Amino acid sequence: MKVFISYSWDNEAHKDWVLKVANKLEEYNEIDVIFDQYELSAGSDMTYFMEKGMTADKIIVILTPNYKLKANKRDGGVGFEYSMITSEMFDNQLLKKVIPIIRLGNKETCIPQYLKTKMYHDMKDDTVFSSRFFELLRIIFDKPQVEKPKKSKSIDLTKNEENDELIDIADNYNKRIALNREIENILSSDEGLNLAKNEIDKITNEVKEKVLFYAQKTKIQIRVATKYRQQIKVNTDNYTFQILWSQPYFNSLQDSSLHISFWKGFIADSNDGYVFEKPELIYQHRLIFDINLEKEVIWNATDSKLAFKTQDLIKLACDEIIRNEINEKSKNVKR
Repeated sequence: MKVFISYSWDNEAHKDWVLKVANKLEEYNEIDVIFDQYELSAGSDMTYFMEKGMTADKIIVILTPNYKLKANKRDGGVGFEYSMITSEMFDNQLLKKVIPIIRLGNKETCIPQYLKTKMYHDMKDDTVFSSRFFELLRIIFDKPQVEKPKKSKSIDLTKNEENDELIDIADNYNKRIALNREIENILSSDEGLNLAKNEIDKITNEVKEKVLFYAQKTKIQIRVATKYRQQIKVNTDNYTFQILWSQPYFNSLQDSSLHISFWKGFIADSNDGYVFEKPELIYQHRLIFDINLEKEVIWNATDSKLAFKTQDLIKLACDEIIRNEINEKSKNVKR
């Protein structure tokens, strides 16, 4: 799958962000990225490069207000690429080939005229970069977020069974039983074990991303430490949020659990060499990996009816820390 990336050189930060997207795409064996920062240098033929880009299977267009301005004016490389893109769209009707991504602005401020009828992918929020990037992969390979159910029966207008409520109740029951059996088979297999490990890795990576993001964007001193997929610890000066993954058996999810805990105080590593006041436990939960009837990953608390999606846990880790840290420090603000 050849993927061409069209974007405007707004500033160094924007170029670095587009490079990040290109690098992550290029990691996959199935994708070959056509990208100016890889291929162009002094003496390169820019026209040939842009024409080569138009032969790609997918064309990703990174949209910003500056991109729209250059595209509508047919200015520079963006204008030339945009002219060829619109030609592709109208001459070959390859509408699915172009993937507009909004990086900055909104539909009115950053989408050029001939792309306004296209659905766009939103990648403005860097705190959810990983999940948005995964969605982009699905778009590139034409895998919809929701797939049609498989056909299972034909209409028979000679019978009145379709209107029998008891048959509907029994059908729903049997489907639920079959789905439960399917889920239990997944949870007891290597597929379930790998799914759980992938979710733990997702929690680890996205919590780290969020912490780094908030550390840069706020004045809150927030830190994160990880030990492979066994432990994630997020600290501020006054609070600690911990996530611990326990897996007693290497090749099974049996007795495995995820422990989350929120503490007042700083929990240091044993080898830090510093002495801190003993932290106070605010709450803790032991969570079990599960899959609900919608086939979504869910983490069920063993001590209550609480249930968390993976994204809920990622959000909770930073929310608890930052909100409580701000509340704590606000006590010392006079006005």
